Amino acid sequence: MDWEMTNLDKADLIILYLHPNTISPVSLMELGRYSQSGKIIVCCPEGYHRRGNVQYLCKKDNVLLLDDFDELVKTVIVKVEKILKRKDPSA
Repeated sequence: MDWEMTNLDKADLIILYLHPNTISPVSLMELGRYSQSGKIIVCCPEGYHRRGNVQYLCKKDNVLLLDDFDELVKTVIVKVEKILKRKDPSA
């Protein structure tokens, strides 16, 4: 747990996918911890058991919330490209 939290603290981007067939208690804890960090993107499709709570927190803390995994992948690619350009403008 310490390794994971330490590295999430260091990450430029955190991607959280909450699959409807899971309960994901650790992922929900991580959402709560990083929702105000400005570096988290959440995908929470219809059917996830705590979707209403996730929607509320994402709206409250201005977290990008997506409903579709393919949309998540496209969004992450764009965000990673921006991060890489910021770190190495010549790239």
